[in-house]
Amino acid sequence: MPERGVAPGLGEFLRARRALVRPEDHGMPAGPRRTPGLRREEVAMLAGVSTTTTSGWSKDGTSTPSPQVVEALTEALLLEDEAAAYLRGLAGPGTSRRSRRARRQEYASPGLVGLMHAWPHTPALVYGRYRDLLAANPLGEALFSWLGEETNLLCAVFLKPEARAFYRDWATIG
Repeated sequence: MPERGVAPGLGEFLRARRALVRPEDHGMPAGPRRTPGLRREEVAMLAGVSTTTTSGWSKDGTSTPSPQVVEALTEALLLEDEAAAYLRGLAGPGTSRRSRRARRQEYASPGLVGLMHAWPHTPALVYGRYRDLLAANPLGEALFSWLGEETNLLCAVFLKPEARAFYRDWATIG
């Protein structure tokens, strides 16, 4: 039985997941690398912890991260729900629940964007789960030009006066 505070397999999991995340996924320059993915130092920076702290998990599993750090690692490594749950399981008791839902960067798939652009006579927009605009074809951009620089539809609807003019039945829906 593993001793308390030790997370067997955590270092191996973190190393494997680091290799899958490209620096440009976080807006960092790619540059030449000996190995693919993020460096341990970059993961530490993104998670807001020291590299000394991450060394304990990555090399020998001598310590376990706190629930807050597990959530930060989930974001830094861009983990999907199943992988995040697996990380929480490796980190041990007390890390299995999320204190708040982490907001991940969302993208419209290239195939969907291509399909939208194949519809030149139909406005098409793709919104993420938080109603952030992810993609639009030219007619969709023209129709929703009142959004301006705002990329979140909910913010625009409640904060931009142009929404009242755009939605004719504002009194009913507002």
